[in-house]
Amino acid sequence: MNATGAAPEKAEVEALIGQRGARGAVAAVWGDAEAVVTLQEGIASADPGWLRVAEQIHGATDAGSSDDLEDALAMALLVAPAEVLPVVKAVWWNGKDPEVCVFGWDADLPGGVPAYAAALERSLKQSSASEASLRQACLRGLQRTREGVLVAVRQKEWRRDRP
Repeated sequence: MNATGAAPEKAEVEALIGQRGARGAVAAVWGDAEAVVTLQEGIASADPGWLRVAEQIHGATDAGSSDDLEDALAMALLVAPAEVLPVVKAVWWNGKDPEVCVFGWDADLPGGVPAYAAALERSLKQSSASEASLRQACLRGLQRTREGVLVAVRQKEWRRDRP
């Protein structure tokens, strides 16, 4: 993707966004498998610069690139919830507090929804209180997620037990 053939640095991706716009940057990055891995690892690290890149390109991603970006953000949320929650609130839940950290029972999350929700709750409880209201909204959302998973499991069991 760059002149040396090496995976791009965050500054290079930011420059691509400036030169080609978000769609052009997404096309360039996802045209190079190594660049995709670098971008995912950068975002998953919860580095503030890489999180800015995620915000900038989110609206320009499509099926495959969107999944890759979502996976990286999900991992970043576990690493640094206080820093990542404002980003995912904006891109996943359109800025709505009541929806923060509410995941569908069938969401594609690392380890599955119940395990991810438990890991995120542990991370939130260990994180700083700099975003206390957002952290509380996320904890409430995780409770709603667990309730949704329980309902889905019960519905599956009910259907399975029906003659």
